[in-house]
Amino acid sequence: MPGGQTVAAPKAQRRRLLVWGGVALVVVVALVVAAVVFRTVTAAHSANHVATPSTTATAPHSATPVATTSTTATPVATTIKVGKYPTGAASDGTVYVTNAADSTVSVIKGDQVTTTITVGTNASAVAVASDGTVYVTNSGDGTVSVIKNDQVTTTITLGKYPAGAAVASDGTVFVANRDDGTVSVIKNDQVTTTTITVGKGPLGAAVASDGTVYVTNYGDATVSVIKGDHVTTTINVGTGPASAAVASDGTVYVTNHGDNTVSIIKGDQVTTTINVGKEPSGVVVASDGTVYVTNYGGGTVSVIKADQVTATINVGKVPFGAAAASDGTVYVTNAGDGTVSVLR
Repeated sequence: MPGGQTVAAPKAQRRRLLVWGGVALVVVVALVVAAVVFRTVTAAHSANHVATPSTTATAPHSATPVATTSTTATPVATTIKVGKYPTGAASDGTVYVTNAADSTVSVIKGDQVTTTITVGTNASAVAVASDGTVYVTNSGDGTVSVIKNDQVTTTITLGKYPAGAAVASDGTVFVANRDDGTVSVIKNDQVTTTTITVGKGPLGAAVASDGTVYVTNYGDATVSVIKGDHVTTTINVGTGPASAAVASDGTVYVTNHGDNTVSIIKGDQVTTTINVGKEPSGVVVASDGTVYVTNYGGGTVSVIKADQVTATINVGKVPFGAAAASDGTVYVTNAGDGTVSVLR
């Protein structure tokens, strides 16, 4: 019957489709297996073949990242525990650190604190003369402690809130008095009658080899240049100048706490301004001319060479002051954790 033929034809067709479908499935499975095997063999071959070249190729490619890593993580040689809230530092081979919160000075020899000396209230800055005499400004009581052979031998009364201090090659000491805008001059461990009026809120002081004195005036963003017993030039710098340091060639570096920069002064003019870390505070020039800037708000030290930041070093909490020994070792006071980071 026509109806039977109509039904029979589709059954045969379905059988043929099932057979061909099975064949196709087998072929697909075989192809998949072959592909997997091919990939596995190729991968193994590639791994063995490329292992050595990839190491060699990666090294040049990673040269820049490695350099960047080293610039942001230059190792600290050691960390020394000192007093509470260390701020100032100076070195003549022996390192002297002022601890503001406990009014003491830590004496460091061979990366160890060998002596702790009690001085005036709120010991702030420290400077060392060529004969080894140490001068400590005590901001809380308006005095300077004179230390010889690790003992306070004299206490000198000065202006209001003595902050920064620097010693000239002839032993003359210059102290910046923050709250009365003056610089006191000390000779032979006595205050002279000379008081020099500078800018507003003087904080830091540095002396060049020719005896020129540079005073940072935090309150009016200037540096007073003193020659003889008077200000000869006033230089505009960045916001909130905190500290100054002078290189052997006479170049002056000033940290501008308020705008995260360092002003570079040559010939009594700002020639370059460099961006550094957050809230730069202290600055020191090492014997090879490398400049180290403590970034109070960033927990780092910016390293400057050829008027450019070449490295950023992680140190302790709230790095404040810095000093450099003749061998190039740098000591950074970390006010926030009562330590000194030693950089070599």
